[in-house]
Amino acid sequence: MRHHRPAARPALLVLLPALAALAACGGSRPRPQPLNVPVMPPIVTFRAATLAAADFEGVTVDVAFDVENPNPFALPVVRLTHAVAVDGVPAYSSSTPCNAAVASRGTFPVTVPVFLPFGRIPGIAEKVLRARPISYRATGTVGFQTPAGVMELPIGWEGTMPLPRPPEFSFEGIDVGGLGALTLSFDVKLRILNPNAFPLPPGRLGHRLSVAGAPVASGDQKFPPVQAGGTATFSIPARVNIVGAGTGVVKGVWTALQGSEVPVALEGRATIANIPIDVHLESRIPRVR
Repeated sequence: MRHHRPAARPALLVLLPALAALAACGGSRPRPQPLNVPVMPPIVTFRAATLAAADFEGVTVDVAFDVENPNPFALPVVRLTHAVAVDGVPAYSSSTPCNAAVASRGTFPVTVPVFLPFGRIPGIAEKVLRARPISYRATGTVGFQTPAGVMELPIGWEGTMPLPRPPEFSFEGIDVGGLGALTLSFDVKLRILNPNAFPLPPGRLGHRLSVAGAPVASGDQKFPPVQAGGTATFSIPARVNIVGAGTGVVKGVWTALQGSEVPVALEGRATIANIPIDVHLESRIPRVR
């Protein structure tokens, strides 16, 4: 939420994630404060914290409050800080340098867009599986430069944030390459469903794959991004070495692959935007003809 500012004395405090902090807190540099003049502390009044945006990486909350500056001179803002606790457990904190000012003798609206990353919340995997909003509390300070040093004024708010729903993985089919002199090759195709109203970023799937109860492949496979509410497919290549696996295992897997449906199981963990999601699949899946 943006507020229009008085044309004569602009006043805006902006908080963005650390990588964009310096660009966010722009503004004209105020005139030097007079020396030997007492500085009265401004008054910060919280108004609202509104969800502005959400994706699989986190949410942005617009924190709105008013700052009343009773002094006859502008007060420079040098930093903005906040610390977030989720369900009573400290999660993370941030400090953002600023170069803005609150004009003299007036009350001015301030909007602070605060990004809350899911990947830094303790126990986020279990919370995502529960698919319920979580409560959080944020505390912080606005730092004003004065002749005597930086004056820190507290700010704080509480709220809830919606969590993303985990993607759904399923088997799509098996594309059998063939049985060579030393290897048995095939590809297992998987489908990802994104149940969220925002895109799913690309990720990785660490996996252990078995056919007819015999382990055939393990590794780490990339998978593509998925549009909001959409699906995407990707393949896990399996190459079974006859010497390493033994002819008995290879014959059993090869026999299973000749049927119209193949018993396949996958155990693994997907990682998307630093959020781990366990994946357990077991099914009889059709061969791709």
